[in-house]
Amino acid sequence: MGDISNKAEELTGSAKQAVGDITGDDELRAEGAADKAAAQVTQGVEAVADKAQEAADEVKQAVSQTVDSRVVIAALASIAVVVALTIRRNRRTSRSKQHPVAKKVAAAGIARALTR
Repeated sequence: MGDISNKAEELTGSAKQAVGDITGDDELRAEGAADKAAAQVTQGVEAVADKAQEAADEVKQAVSQTVDSRVVIAALASIAVVVALTIRRNRRTSRSKQHPVAKKVAAAGIARALTR
């Protein structure tokens, strides 16, 4: 909406300036030039503000994506640690269970070999 009103003000300024040129009214010509210049400055300021907002939005989106990536990486790392600890625990548990059996098998094998 601001763009339309600024354009209208710029056109009004141009019209005043043209009428001042035609009629020889220096005051109207100056007023038209001032209105036109003010509208152009306002449009320029709004354009810069729009570009700044776009840049801020892009930075915000990039930061959001970076944070999202870090969260995913942290979650995957946590899962890997849990899996590694579970595997380690299961190995310890299975080794402690295998040792008595291995000893019995070895003892039985030795006893069998001696009895033959």
